[in-house]
Amino acid sequence: MPDFFDVHSHYMPKVDDGAASDEMTSQMLQIAYEEGIRQIILTPHYRKPYFTTSREDIDRGYVRVREIAGQVRPEMKIYLGNEVHYHPDLLLWLQEGRVHTMADTSYVLIEFSMNDTYDLIYNCLRTLIAAQYRPIAAHVERCGALLGHTERVEELVDMGAYIQVNAGTFSGECGFQAKRFVHKLVKQDLIDFVGSDAHNITDRRPRMLKCAEYLKKIHGREYMERILQNNPQRMVSNKEL
Repeated sequence: MPDFFDVHSHYMPKVDDGAASDEMTSQMLQIAYEEGIRQIILTPHYRKPYFTTSREDIDRGYVRVREIAGQVRPEMKIYLGNEVHYHPDLLLWLQEGRVHTMADTSYVLIEFSMNDTYDLIYNCLRTLIAAQYRPIAAHVERCGALLGHTERVEELVDMGAYIQVNAGTFSGECGFQAKRFVHKLVKQDLIDFVGSDAHNITDRRPRMLKCAEYLKKIHGREYMERILQNNPQRMVSNKEL
């Protein structure tokens, strides 16, 4: 039986552009289960000035999602994090506890804009590493400064950053260029995590099975399990990969 881990998701209702209601959260969790997902890290956006839900409200939302999961699929494990968009005060937010790390570990999911420069991305991740965090660059295929530049991704990995891509990108949801790019990253072993980045039950629904099949076909079962199961499990245990 599949036992996949979704490390990037927006199942939490009414806190960002993800699930719009408890009912949608319930439906998304059911779809996730059918896609083989058994463990989920909730990563609601924190992005000034658009999404600035307080830590207290995020904590309440986490409790609510766990309640809903208990009704839908009680065997699913739910963890809490944030997808934190780059901001000059990002490190301060982390140190003050304004935003969540991944499952209360030293790992933190960082989002960059399409137009952010490579220098900005590199310096942000380097600053976080120097502060003893383990930054994960979210959906790198959506970063203009990284798309098509495997050598830049390799430089970030060599520095100590971690790389996450979206499951749907493998089947072309982000376009041909992004699909080709993530395939190259897989072949060069430059991916650490895959997330669904699920937002709803239509065009951005939870997906994982097709991605798992591709990873298994290209690199074998052991590689697929490392990316979709073992690495996330080590992350929530706050261990090095």
